[in-house]
Amino acid sequence: SKTVGMTIRVSGGVVSASRVSVRGLEGKRIGFFIDEVPMNDQSDFIDLNDIPVDMIERIEIY
Repeated sequence: SKTVGMTIRVSGGVVSASRVSVRGLEGKRIGFFIDEVPMNDQSDFIDLNDIPVDMIERIEIY
């Protein structure tokens, strides 16, 4: 799961969470949006299994 400057780390077993970072920025500075609704909270972790990748409208870095 690598794209230039993007890292995804999965932790846990059956119930896993992913930590996404873009060029060293932590996950709480990255927003995943579907229909203008943020799909992640302001923590470093996100459950990528809950987000249908083909429906992601945009990814913001702030």
